[in-house]
Amino acid sequence: HLLAAPRPSLATRGLEISACDRDAGRIALARQCITNQHYPGPRPTFAHQTDARKLPFESGQYHMALAYFLFEKHPNPVGLLHELARVGCEGAWLTVISDRKRVDRLDHWRYHLHELSAQINAVAGWGVVSDPAKDNPKQPMIVVARHTPPKTPAPTTRAAAGVA
Repeated sequence: HLLAAPRPSLATRGLEISACDRDAGRIALARQCITNQHYPGPRPTFAHQTDARKLPFESGQYHMALAYFLFEKHPNPVGLLHELARVGCEGAWLTVISDRKRVDRLDHWRYHLHELSAQINAVAGWGVVSDPAKDNPKQPMIVVARHTPPKTPAPTTRAAAGVA
């Protein structure tokens, strides 16, 4: 499974695509755009996200997520990272594409690559694997991360010593 922005071209390659948006009109348009398309695998599915704090998907069902120009607009990027971890299975991949242009709206934030990478590294078991040295400042920022939730430590056992 891939959790992504509406990009049906990925589905034409056989990937199973699920996408969500908070704008019901965009969901309707995405559904309309795929009506007459043929896909080698399952048809893309589109869900209306009514709550910005919760993705409309089950836990642990995705192997990859694409956050396409989302972090600079989301009201709670840290919460979004937790949600992406929740819907991703262990070892899931996350690709964040973010705008580096100047943002003049009060409801949009501008990230620098090191800030975005640090925020992703600090939350919910995500670890950035992309190389910042390969960043192209003339293009949108791309950060790739892998989800490796912390292992639960094994219970410690104590040996009891008795004196007879």
